[in-house]
Amino acid sequence: MLLLRHQWGIDRFYGNLLYWSTFAGLPGFKMPAPKRKSEAEAFSDGMNHVFERSIGDILETLVARSAFADKLITENEMQTAWKTSSQATASACDWVIKAGKTCIVVDATNHSLDMFLSQGLGTAEAYATDMNRIFASADGKFGQLAKTMRKLRERGVEDFDLHPATVFLPIIALPAGGIPNLDTTDLDFQLRSRPFFEEFNGRILAPAAMTLTELQILEGMAGRRGFPDPVKTLIQWRRTCTQTILPIRFRDFLDLTLADPNRPLASRVLANNDALLGRVASLS
Repeated sequence: MLLLRHQWGIDRFYGNLLYWSTFAGLPGFKMPAPKRKSEAEAFSDGMNHVFERSIGDILETLVARSAFADKLITENEMQTAWKTSSQATASACDWVIKAGKTCIVVDATNHSLDMFLSQGLGTAEAYATDMNRIFASADGKFGQLAKTMRKLRERGVEDFDLHPATVFLPIIALPAGGIPNLDTTDLDFQLRSRPFFEEFNGRILAPAAMTLTELQILEGMAGRRGFPDPVKTLIQWRRTCTQTILPIRFRDFLDLTLADPNRPLASRVLANNDALLGRVASLS
């Protein structure tokens, strides 16, 4: 079989078909958002938490095994440091990685493309609407990251020992089907984010959307012989994308820079898979 639409295959193998069928079958299901305090909302919130936990586990491993990363700062730590009153909760992204002069600002969103966009059948207008709604709206991800970066610029040296000339690297973590798997996606992401990040001009690297599977590749590289430091590799990729007008997908960058064509899988992922299969076998 010749697969003509690669995104279609990715969606079928790694997408959220089971998630959506379960979500749609629960009381309170409604688009674009489930009814408040319904079973569907509880299920959606739970899956969002699982996704964020998965990203957090990867980042913890990267920082622990990277000689280039200094520490991982969590959302709770930032909110505690920036709390202004007993009622107000400070706005902050999910995680920050301090790596020398570079500050990697990470926010996770369990967003998936609709079935037409994920299969390459959607219109350009539908794509633009989806991108703007999730990332470039008034309360979208670009704005949320910019708020955190302003706080870090103002108080990061005092609160978290950031370098006075910190350069920011915004990352939005997504599921495998969260963004089109196209060469032009990275460049489009940069252009749409520019109005939100232009105030950091000169102190920011090209922002990126990274899928869970791409972050798992970095985790697999961590601590393995023959592979460069994963955090340093991430920074080099975004620096390259900042310095050139040509978009470079993460996997293509690895193909150009790594001598070993293999992509190691993290031992933690393998252990979790074995544990899941054992749990399923015990129920049968």
